[in-house]
Formats: sequence, structure tokens, C-alpha cells
Amino acid sequence: MAVTLLLSISIAQAGQPTLVVYAESNSLDSWPVQTEQGEVIEGYATDLVRSLLAKIGYEADIRIVPWPRLMNFLLNEPNVLGFNMTRTFEREEQFHWIGEIRPVEFQLWGIKERLDELPRTLAEAREYRVAAYRNDVVEQYLLSEGFTNIVYVTDSFDSVAMLQRSRIDFLPYSALAMQDFKTRNEYARNEFVPVIDLEAVSTAHYLVMSKNSDSELVARLMDTFQSMVDSGEHAELLNLLN
Repeated sequence: MAVTLLLSISIAQAGQPTLVVYAESNSLDSWPVQTEQGEVIEGYATDLVRSLLAKIGYEADIRIVPWPRLMNFLLNEPNVLGFNMTRTFEREEQFHWIGEIRPVEFQLWGIKERLDELPRTLAEAREYRVAAYRNDVVEQYLLSEGFTNIVYVTDSFDSVAMLQRSRIDFLPYSALAMQDFKTRNEYARNEFVPVIDLEAVSTAHYLVMSKNSDSELVARLMDTFQSMVDSGEHAELLNLLN
């Protein structure tokens, strides 16, 4: 998404370290999103982060930025929180993993009317055109699996339009995010279908913090996040309770 929304960050108590929170601008996600009309929709992951920060004395609005900028801030600046990050072996030492937001299941999605002509295994799909973000966990996985026709995109509006026009064959996305997108866009409910599961990168989304952050603040965030899990507040905010 070309437009980046920057909102102010405020600290509830004087003397605390400055803390900046970023989320990826992604028009399919059920997390913070920005519509084409500029409206910001905040999802339950945002509610979780706001509640967490309030418990340690912070009041913060989320800065919504494209994925490359989110990664740049997390890798290079102190006291930066970011979500949603998929946990992988390669990323393990890059961040402080504050807590798991919820499990995520990635799939390659296709157009329903083309279903008969699409491959059903990852090996058969290697020569097909797949949309991806640079340095994203799915892109890295597809490259490792020998995919040669990756079409790089900058936002989900582009990738959805490309899939509809058959400029790409597959759109990699999480089942949760696609479900939310279909809920908000009636036309998509019978148009996009899951074709191939990406089990190797189907782990979980996390709230992370930059590695060079204040150690005391990191510990407080981790402890408070865990207390929210233990009390059931985490599950309640994310609608995980039966």
C-alpha cells in the first residue's frame, strides 16, 4: 500500500523509555488495515496490543507501514514493537518474541473457475506465477522450494487484482486473513479457493520487539503478555473462547 499512516505515540508516565508500535499495512488482514477510502479498521490483534501496553503504563496508537519499513524499523531501531511476525528458525535471534498472537495457516489461493487447471502439489506449482512480498517468510520458503516465477507485489489490493485478471496463478495468504477479507467483500466469497497448503510456514503470528531494546521493558512486556494468557484475557480478546 503506497499510503503510510503515521500516528502519534504517547507515554502515560514520565520517565519510561519511548516505545513505538508498528503494524503492517495489508488490505486483506484482519489486523489494522487501511481501506482505499483511507479509513482505518482495527482488528482484535490491535485490541490485544493496546490492552498489553495499557497494563504497563503506555497509551499508543499504531503506526501502519508497508512490510519492508516494518522490518527495517525492527532490525535497526531500539524499543520498537511490531506485529504480525511469523516465527521461523531464521528469525529466531533477530527479535525478542513477546508473545504468540494466534496460530496461522498459510495456503496458496487460486480463482475457483480455474481450479481444474491448477496443480495440487507444491512441486507441481513451481513453474506457476505466485505473488509474494520481498523478504517475507512465504517468499523465502518458495525460493527454497525452487519457485522461479515469483511476482513481487507491494500490497494486497494489487495481488488480488492480478489474480482476478490471471496475471498470477496463486496468491499466498493465511486462511484467517482470507476469511476476514471474504466477510468484508461479498464478491470474493465464492471466487477465491485454497489450492495448496503451505504447512512448513504455518506456525503462528507473534508480537515482537527489536533486539536492541531496553531489557527491562522487554521483560515487563513478556511477563504482562503471559499474565494475559494465563488469565484468559488473551483468548477473550482474540475470540478464541468456545
